[in-house]
Amino acid sequence: MKTKILFALFLFSSLLFSGCLFDNSSSSSVNYWSYSNGLIQVSSNRPYNGYKLISIESNTSSLLLENITYSSIDSVNVSALLAIPQQNGIPLQNTNGAVFMPGASVNKEGGWNNATGQALEKSGFTVIIIDARGVGDTPGPIEPLQNEVADFSSGNLSQSHLQIFDYLGAFDVLSHLSTVNSSRIIMSGESNGARFAIIACALAPRAVGVLAISTAGFGMSFNSNPQLSSFFYSIDPDNYVGLISPRPVIFMHSKVDPEIPYQDALTTYSYANSPKQFITINCSNHGFCENISGLVGLVSNQMIANYSH
Repeated sequence: MKTKILFALFLFSSLLFSGCLFDNSSSSSVNYWSYSNGLIQVSSNRPYNGYKLISIESNTSSLLLENITYSSIDSVNVSALLAIPQQNGIPLQNTNGAVFMPGASVNKEGGWNNATGQALEKSGFTVIIIDARGVGDTPGPIEPLQNEVADFSSGNLSQSHLQIFDYLGAFDVLSHLSTVNSSRIIMSGESNGARFAIIACALAPRAVGVLAISTAGFGMSFNSNPQLSSFFYSIDPDNYVGLISPRPVIFMHSKVDPEIPYQDALTTYSYANSPKQFITINCSNHGFCENISGLVGLVSNQMIANYSH
């Protein structure tokens, strides 16, 4: 328990950023979100303002890799890589889609170069890989945990909740691409990014399902501090993963993961309803390893083949 508390305090005091916060009574966000039974709720009619092409990172016969930004609910420009599979230099049509967020402190380039993003793209997916706030090119200086808790306790969107909207915004980008089949998009992530993927999938009923690599919920409460306990409850994937059903939940985790214990992943997985699958992977490190490169694409395509809308 002590390890979990220290990890959570470090994660949310070092990862997140300081920026504009939206009260639920604000005219710019009214009807888009609320808190209900301790969890965030999101309206399906949230605004979409398109995306902006910043640069073309690569354009080959088989891949178009773009550096883009899109506006989140608080008008912060979220930075992302958009990987579009091509044939003979022409974008493929009617592709599957995947939103991917790397782990804490890993930027979008790391999420691409460390091969999870590439594994999905090589399996025919159009992939959008997100820079978390304060990481890479998405703006945001670090905000202390106590400020996050204060924002949440005041009924505002904390930085953690804003990152859920960043993830949903990436889903909206894929949904509006003419080359992507909007009924065949999955959520995915590694470590802390997979936590956001689970929550976003629960809040986006149009998503096919979620692939969560090397992750687990927080599984803790702070009885002596109700505000802190309520805050973590509202961003704990343990409380959202059961809401994804009847869409699929797939976990991948190593028994020797050095950062998130195997049993913690099993505990979070136990809260998911069917259909679900837990895949034990042979990785000595935390997150992606080459041993699962083919498996990532295989299970993702199977998910879409079996459960797309």
